[in-house]
Amino acid sequence: MHNADADDFEYECPRCPGNKRIIENHKTGDVVCLNCGLVLAERIVDRHSEWRTFSNDDGNRDEMNRVGAAYDPRFTNVVSTRISSTDAQGRKVRGGLDSTSLRIQTGNSMSRTERTMLQAAGAVTEMCDKLGLSKNVVDLACSIYNEIITGQVLRGKNVKTIYATCIYAACKQLDVPKSIKEICDANDLKRSGISKAYKFVKERVPEKLTKAATDVYIRQYCHKLALKGPIVDAMSTASENILARGHLGGRNPKTICAVSIYLISQLSSTPKSFKEIATVIDIGEQTVRHAYKDIYPNWGEVIPTNFAPVSASPPPP
Repeated sequence: MHNADADDFEYECPRCPGNKRIIENHKTGDVVCLNCGLVLAERIVDRHSEWRTFSNDDGNRDEMNRVGAAYDPRFTNVVSTRISSTDAQGRKVRGGLDSTSLRIQTGNSMSRTERTMLQAAGAVTEMCDKLGLSKNVVDLACSIYNEIITGQVLRGKNVKTIYATCIYAACKQLDVPKSIKEICDANDLKRSGISKAYKFVKERVPEKLTKAATDVYIRQYCHKLALKGPIVDAMSTASENILARGHLGGRNPKTICAVSIYLISQLSSTPKSFKEIATVIDIGEQTVRHAYKDIYPNWGEVIPTNFAPVSASPPPP
């Protein structure tokens, strides 16, 4: 077997001379003989056009491309293209960048908040990489940082301490075992600074921490439960409504996610049982049942207004 491009070869099975029943499996990138099953080539390059659109405008079905960075909900309006001042060989471009390019390069096309968030995302990602933390922690830490700078909760504090505080808060919310000492040692910070900042943040924006955590959890668990599309957004909104109305005050974000997933799924065409949800989320089945029992009398207040339920009402607890 060998790496090959599908356009560079005409394949013939050595075991079945004259056999024309040879297909390309575009999903696996293999060329296979249908007669004997021999793989004639692997990891071929598919030069056909895209089968789906990656454009924000779903109506534009003619534009099939993969151009651009992956979608990031934190930076929907940020232009992240960087204009290089060097050529392909690394040599400085004669004359440098013109005034327009320099203006774009320095970020004048972005607002101050967007530039701050972009800078914070880079710093938080770098700090999380040192600690071996996942993208979920990075995303939640950035969301917490956004809430902090919007409310000016830690105004005047050292910016690196704020980043570390956001990472620690994200780890706490996502049950990631990272201590303040580990975060401080990896980033050369004082433990007392993060401890004081975290206490201040927890007192000022507790509902924001829980809300950000539930949104991250919901999408992670829905992926594991093979749920996708509008129903995931409905579940996320349901968890926000539960928090906003204080129906499950003091409950763990995982429990709130479990109840939201169960409630919305029972009203949809893809219902999930208590056992399925509890297994994926790794909490007790009875914990989900008790929380659902508490929320059931007010389930109508939790359902998003734009959600069209398949069933008239969810099952009683």
